[in-house]
Amino acid sequence: MDAPTTPQTSTASSDMRQILVSLQDSEEPTNRRAQPQAAVLAFGRRASTLPPLSVLAQDAGAMIAEVLQADLHGIGEVLDGGAELMLTVAGANPKADDSRPVTHRGSLNPTASAAAYAIHAATPVVAPNVARDTRFTDLFLRKLGVVSALTLPLHLAGKAFGVLAVFSKAPREFGLEDVRFMETIGHLLTSSIARAKMEEELLHVRLFATSILEMTDSLVLRLDPDGAIIEMNQACQRLSGFSAAELRNQPLVNALVVPEEADLIQKKIRQVRQPKSTEENPAIQFESQLVTKTGGRRQVAWSLKALKDQTGTILSLVMTGADRTEWLESPEAAKPQHSRSPSHDGKSSPAGSARSAAEPRPFQRTSRGVRKDLRASPRRAFKYYQMIAPMFGGQLPARRKFYEVECEDLSAGGMGFYMNRPPDFDALVVALGRPPEESFLTARVVRVMKVEQSGQRRYLVGCRFTGRAAL
Repeated sequence: MDAPTTPQTSTASSDMRQILVSLQDSEEPTNRRAQPQAAVLAFGRRASTLPPLSVLAQDAGAMIAEVLQADLHGIGEVLDGGAELMLTVAGANPKADDSRPVTHRGSLNPTASAAAYAIHAATPVVAPNVARDTRFTDLFLRKLGVVSALTLPLHLAGKAFGVLAVFSKAPREFGLEDVRFMETIGHLLTSSIARAKMEEELLHVRLFATSILEMTDSLVLRLDPDGAIIEMNQACQRLSGFSAAELRNQPLVNALVVPEEADLIQKKIRQVRQPKSTEENPAIQFESQLVTKTGGRRQVAWSLKALKDQTGTILSLVMTGADRTEWLESPEAAKPQHSRSPSHDGKSSPAGSARSAAEPRPFQRTSRGVRKDLRASPRRAFKYYQMIAPMFGGQLPARRKFYEVECEDLSAGGMGFYMNRPPDFDALVVALGRPPEESFLTARVVRVMKVEQSGQRRYLVGCRFTGRAAL
C-alpha cells in the first residue's frame, strides 16, 4: 500500500464547530434529536455561501463527526477516471494528537477498503468491527486505530465521485438515525457540488460563445421575446456605429431599422414567435436595411431564430446577418447566373437545353439601336424589355402602371435594368412570362449605378426579388 501522507491542517472542522456552538448557545433545545436538525440547518446556511468545494466537503465531514460524536472523519475522492480512491482522514477534536489529516491512495477494488466497498455497493455501509469485517480488508483504517466505521458514497449524475465517512476508535453501533443524518448532509453536499459544477459549465459555455461571437465577422444580435436588444457582438457594433450599451433594452425597430421596414421586421418577429406548428422552430431568412448611427443604410441578409427551453418557452431571439451592401454595389452583383436561365413561361430550364438558332438566350444585354423582334411570336416584340411597375406604401400597382425597361441581367435572386433617370421608388413589381399567364414578383431596389452608354448617361438599377404578388 501507499504510505500515508500528511497535508496541511484545514480549519474546516473548527469553522463548523463554531457554527454548532453558536446554535447550541441559542434558545434551541440541544437534545439528541434537536442537534442533527440544527446541524442540517447550519450546513445548509454554510452551503448557500458557496465556499470552495474542497472546504465545503471538509465542513460536511466535521459536521457529521461532531453530531455523531465520532473520533475521526474522512473525505474520499475518486481519481484517474475511477481507477483509484484518495481518502483523507482527520480527527474530530482539533486538540487531539490525531487531528492532523492523513491521506491514503488505494484501489477501488471493493475488497480493498470500506470506502471502495461503499462506492461499489452504492449505499451507506456500516462496519461495527472493521478488523473482523469479511466484506473488505481495510489495513489503512486499522493502522489508524479505527474499530467502527460509517461510510456514505457520493454520486453525481449517476456516477460515484467520492465518499463521506466517520470513524470510532471504540466499538460502536451506528444506528438508522445516524445513517439518515449522514445521508441528509451528503445530499446537501452533492446538491451544492452539482450547482457549482453547472454554474462553472455555464460560465465556460458563455465565455466560449462570447469568444466565438467576437471572432466572427457575422452580425449577431440577441433580442428579448418582444424584440428589444439584449446584446450585440463587435461586428454589429462596428457596422452600426452604436455600442451595445447605447442600444441595450431598446426595441430593434426603433434602433436599427429604417422606418419603412419597421412593419416587415415586426412581422418577422411575430412569425418566428408563432410558428405554424408547435413542434417547428425554423429560422427565418430575409433581407432588410440597417440604419447606422450616422444615418447611413446597409443592406443585410438576416437569419432570425427563437431560442426555447425544454417547455417551449421562448428565452430570446437571435439574429445573425451578413452585410451585402458592397457586393450589391459591385459589378459582380449584376452578372447573370449561367447554370440556369429562365424559359418563356418564367420557369427555370437547364442552360444547356436546345434552342432555335434564331432564338438567343433570354434577358441578355440588348443591342443598342433598332429593337429586334426576338420572340417566337411576331406579336411579342422586344423580348429583352421587361415590364415593371413601381410600388409605393406597400400597395400593389394596377396593371396599367406597368412599363418596359431594358434588362441587363436576370437571375433567380433578382434583376438589373436601365433607366434614364434615378428611380424615385424603393420597391417594385416585375412581370415575368406572357399574358395571361404572367408571374408577378415583388422586388426591392438594392443599388443604383451611373453608367455611360453611347455617350449617354444612364442608371443601372439592381433589385432583389422579395416574394410573389397576386395581381
